[in-house]
Amino acid sequence: MAEAAFIVMVITVVAKVVGFFREQLVAMFFGATGRTDAYAMAMLIPNYLTGVVQTVQVAFLPVFAGYLASEEREKAWRMASSVFTISVLAVLVIGVLSIGPAPAIVRLVAPGYVGQRFGDTVFLTRIFLPAAALVHLGALLKAVLNSHQEFAVPAASLLVQNLAIAASVALLAPAFGLWSLAIGTVGGYAGVVLIQLVRLFKERPQLRVSFELDEGTRKVFRLAAPLALATLASQLYLLVERGLASYLPEGVVAAIRFTDTVRQLPIGLFAAAVVTVIYPTLSSLWAKEDKAEFSSTFISGFRYVQFIIVPSVVGFLLLANPIIRVIYERGEFTPAHTALTASVLVAFAPAVVGMAGVQVINVAFYSTQQTLVPVLLGIGSSVLNILLDMLLVKPLGYVGLGVGNSVAQWALMGAGLYTVWRRIGGFRMRPLALGIAKILGASGAMGIYCYLAARATGYYGGGVPLMTDLRNTAVVVGGGALVYFLAAYVLKIEEMKTLTDAALRRLRSRRLRATQESKGESSKT
Repeated sequence: MAEAAFIVMVITVVAKVVGFFREQLVAMFFGATGRTDAYAMAMLIPNYLTGVVQTVQVAFLPVFAGYLASEEREKAWRMASSVFTISVLAVLVIGVLSIGPAPAIVRLVAPGYVGQRFGDTVFLTRIFLPAAALVHLGALLKAVLNSHQEFAVPAASLLVQNLAIAASVALLAPAFGLWSLAIGTVGGYAGVVLIQLVRLFKERPQLRVSFELDEGTRKVFRLAAPLALATLASQLYLLVERGLASYLPEGVVAAIRFTDTVRQLPIGLFAAAVVTVIYPTLSSLWAKEDKAEFSSTFISGFRYVQFIIVPSVVGFLLLANPIIRVIYERGEFTPAHTALTASVLVAFAPAVVGMAGVQVINVAFYSTQQTLVPVLLGIGSSVLNILLDMLLVKPLGYVGLGVGNSVAQWALMGAGLYTVWRRIGGFRMRPLALGIAKILGASGAMGIYCYLAARATGYYGGGVPLMTDLRNTAVVVGGGALVYFLAAYVLKIEEMKTLTDAALRRLRSRRLRATQESKGESSKT
């Protein structure tokens, strides 16, 4: 299991890096313009549909796996055939029927779009909505493979999707424009389905077209219904946020998309890794009714996440412009696009602290087999986000949207911490507060260094060759990381001490092995 988890984590990291490169290509060929606004909005609409429908996958997996564990293979495949047929066909029918009224759908979710931006969004929406059936099919195939203890291929499917889009944009964008995004996206969806089908054939699947509503099928849809409603409500803020942004100047929606790619990077690489590690531990401790150790592990996981996330956010706030410039500014992505996207990053960056903290909090709830509370908290946060967005967008523009998102995420994290505290019978707040205070202190020292180094190297100014920018990035960002870890060591931050001790143990172990191997070679001679 540990080896499988490690392989999945490596594949996931590679997929996210390729996804980052994909966004760089989109920025290079299309910039932060009306065309990328159209692509961002056209992707949001089917993603919202599949996000709601894919709750079927969440409900499907335990039912299917339960049949397999009970040696009821025929029942498992009969139920799977019905769920696949009914749900995938439903998504396909919705997508096809949406082709005609696509202009009305776009007017509903992007009321501020007019002219070419509106037309491009309608064009892409008419392609992506029917293709949502491929996304749902891929999710169900992933559930089947996971039930057969196959994790690497489903994890690699995201890599295939990102590679397809990146290749299509790189090869076709100069000649075919938006068609390259359409071809790459749909091709990526098809690739996800294909590689999983190839692997599934080894399990001799007994899938067929079936509309039978047997006991297992009814159970899956019964379990999925409340999850779908919760997802519908909790993710509604994204549609409202983008809809309000559609009234803002051209390029803002695209800038929000590019900003999301940057701010999600530390969450995807570090917070997700911590969550993966502590989830089984928390589940085991709760099963053993060891609340004291559960509390300690939860606090440790929360602090580990913030140990990386807080300095990342400080870096985003202080170095937004040069970060965006180095990542995106080439080709069609101009300095004006850099300035816009950097401003959006500053507005949305504080939310990352809450987003990362909520991941650990949700895992704590799931470990205690409590799923309703995080759903209700998520819905409450969504409602707060919508209200703040509607109040702040007119006076503050996209800054208001960022403030609304940040306040909602921080409120969700605070409410989640309090609810976990109640759920597990309390935990010591002093170690948590002291740890966060030390992390803030080390982040402050890093911030001072980064600001002074950026001023001294001209990193803020730009207008220099890419190699010079990269060298300055190494000096400012790399030096800032070194200052942060040194400050953490001086302040005796527990997470830094743990990492240092682990590194020293590994180093001693390698030296000991090398010494033993050397002695073994000497004795042979």
